[in-house]
Amino acid sequence: DKLNQLEDQLRGLGSVSSLSPLESLRELSETIGPGIDIEVDTLNVGYSKIAFRGSLPDFPSVGQLSSALEKNTARFCKPKVDSAGRDPGSNRVKYSAEIELCE
Repeated sequence: DKLNQLEDQLRGLGSVSSLSPLESLRELSETIGPGIDIEVDTLNVGYSKIAFRGSLPDFPSVGQLSSALEKNTARFCKPKVDSAGRDPGSNRVKYSAEIELCE
């Protein structure tokens, strides 16, 4: 849903330069894949980085997310994923991620 909303917003900009963030989001989605149960609460996309926060089922999933992002060295430079403890009222683990986009 959030990816579709962002895609619509980028199309509305009417600029060829809007393709770069969209391509980055698609690569991010493909890199994470369906194997990681990830929830994204906030997402910020720029021309040089992507930052997002949300929750994962457990602490090992934070490591899986970090490893998945580190494998895409062609597009993602210096991915940083941090856990932030348990989500209040849930067993899920909060995380924050920031990725510099390689040029």
